[in-house]
Amino acid sequence: MALVLVVLLSATVLSQVQAPDVLLKQAMQREQVDGDLPGALALYKDIVDKFPKDPAAPRALLQMAGIYEHQRDRAAAQAALTRIVTEYRRPAEVVVSAKGRLAASSDGRPVPRRVLDADWVAPQDISANGRFAVGRDRAGYNTLSVVLRDLSTGQSRTLATGGGASVSDDGKYVAFVSGRSLGMVSTAVGASPEIIPAPEGAFLRLADWAPDGNAVLVSISRRADASTGRLASVELAWLSRSGHTLRSVRTFEPWQGPVDNEDEARVSPDGRFIIFAAAPRSGSSDRFVYVMDAEGRTLEPVVTTAGLRRFPTWAPDGKHVLFTEDRSGRTGLWSVVVENGRAGGEPRLLYPDLSGNLLGITTAGTLYYRRSSSLGNSEYAGNYAHIVRRDHSPADRPVTFTGCCASWSRDGAMLALIVEGRLVVREVSSNEERSYELPGAVVESPGWLHDASGLIVVVQSKPGRETAGFYRVDLASGAATRVLDVGPSRSSNVALSPDGRTLYLATRHRSGPFTGIAAVDLATGAEQPVASFPAGTQQFGPPAIAVSPDGATLAVAVSTNLDETERLIFTVAVDGSNLREVTRPFPGAWQSLRWTPDGTALVFPAFDERRNWRIMRLPAEGGTASFDGLSFDTLAPLVPDIRMNPGNFSGLDVSPDGTRIIVSTQTMAKFEVWTLDHLSWDR
Repeated sequence: MALVLVVLLSATVLSQVQAPDVLLKQAMQREQVDGDLPGALALYKDIVDKFPKDPAAPRALLQMAGIYEHQRDRAAAQAALTRIVTEYRRPAEVVVSAKGRLAASSDGRPVPRRVLDADWVAPQDISANGRFAVGRDRAGYNTLSVVLRDLSTGQSRTLATGGGASVSDDGKYVAFVSGRSLGMVSTAVGASPEIIPAPEGAFLRLADWAPDGNAVLVSISRRADASTGRLASVELAWLSRSGHTLRSVRTFEPWQGPVDNEDEARVSPDGRFIIFAAAPRSGSSDRFVYVMDAEGRTLEPVVTTAGLRRFPTWAPDGKHVLFTEDRSGRTGLWSVVVENGRAGGEPRLLYPDLSGNLLGITTAGTLYYRRSSSLGNSEYAGNYAHIVRRDHSPADRPVTFTGCCASWSRDGAMLALIVEGRLVVREVSSNEERSYELPGAVVESPGWLHDASGLIVVVQSKPGRETAGFYRVDLASGAATRVLDVGPSRSSNVALSPDGRTLYLATRHRSGPFTGIAAVDLATGAEQPVASFPAGTQQFGPPAIAVSPDGATLAVAVSTNLDETERLIFTVAVDGSNLREVTRPFPGAWQSLRWTPDGTALVFPAFDERRNWRIMRLPAEGGTASFDGLSFDTLAPLVPDIRMNPGNFSGLDVSPDGTRIIVSTQTMAKFEVWTLDHLSWDR
């Protein structure tokens, strides 16, 4: 019993002494999510004191330096960085970062610091007092929610359904885009949003709040032709918070594009001037920086050299404007003096490589910006494929790997998928992969030949290269042979007959909507019409096409509305006979459709009531579709480490034995919020 007691006591003590990497995660959570800098600092110090030889110690010192920099304690920050450089050689990336920040802090250069690992898709604005950040999150297919985050507590709240958002300087109100209209909502708990309709035939977009919070600067885009979407004009106007009246400031030609994106125009701290980036002439890819008085009477360029400028932002003193400029693939942060609406000097480089979008500057002078932890600055980080048993239980964990548009070989031994523009073939049993580099920018629609010796894929064209085409890829040699042109009249989403001899694709007249299905003989290139789409369809994007296992019947999913968010499915014999609709229109928006291996049913993605994807099963003879068991809601808990986009789906296929399904889903990028400390724009 004594021995057992000793063992139990030892286990208890060991359980209380947490691993240093666990403590580091807790400290970073407290710093970046909870906003508790003193508490985080205490935890970081504890790690360094108790585990000085563990790799977590230099990482903790690096985080400590960031907190000290935020607190303007440069001496303490330099001491922490110096300790990393003098006492540690590993981890190498931490030592390199410490050396760079030490050099920057010693000569007064700006020092970047991550302050928040954001839990929404895209942070967009920061309040002038630095307490609130507002952004958007993905709530379903083509559906966004507006999220407010209190940076002092780390708590987030959903305020409304909408897109681009901006928070007033005092943090009391948020304006956001709601379809073609604009919304406003108080940040008080329980407040209800108000939707302000756009003028007839126009779109409202958000620019910036007036400093007193009583009005919002908006852009009003008017269409010249509803069928083409061509702009007639873009107008900047003030929208009052009370009464919701519009007061015009100035109207621009469409090519000037004074508000191409949210937050591209900003109001000066005193409310007298508006800064924005716009094209200097029609057809130009340059963006000059312009200053206009708040009533639109005067307009002056302040940066006029060739280049792409974005995110012009007023410094708190109202005498300097900061903006980003892309030069040779690197985005620098620049400053220009502005005095009474005119340039007061030449632009000056403040920081050479920002790699992010400006959110704003607080009254205390802290510059906030966002960066994506994925490649680029897109909201989408990439695609993952998941193999799941169709009768899966909550305890099952899918086989997950990167890629999209996966399809099974007919023997079930291999999978073909697309990974970052490359064709990849994956052995199902061993998970070994072989990559095939093909000419062109994007590879699409892998379709297996009947003997699994190769695939037919679409390779999209690049500027200066030959047009998009269908290629036959030999798996043994890796050789890719062009067999057909895609051309403007053919869809790139295709289905291959079981014998590998015929491609079925959608056809159209030039760049108009797709109107029917054709069969193309791969050996001769001869094209034969099969069937026209049912009346009432509006298929501008390529439809989903699937060939039955016996090769006798096609199933096609086509859109019934212009925005392609509603579809119907019809079947037709490959000789064009027996065309019939097998479903009524249903909510769905993807080019994915498959037969079950026994040929008795079709599976496809559709929307649920929240516009999240779910897989449905439909008898091939028609009838009522039923849930097949896999959806965003059932898959997400099985892959907790992957932040799937609830509304976006990239493909599906059913295994040859019918027991498994592979689905491809898009993930949401993780955006981080950073600041530049020691930033000085007036030197």
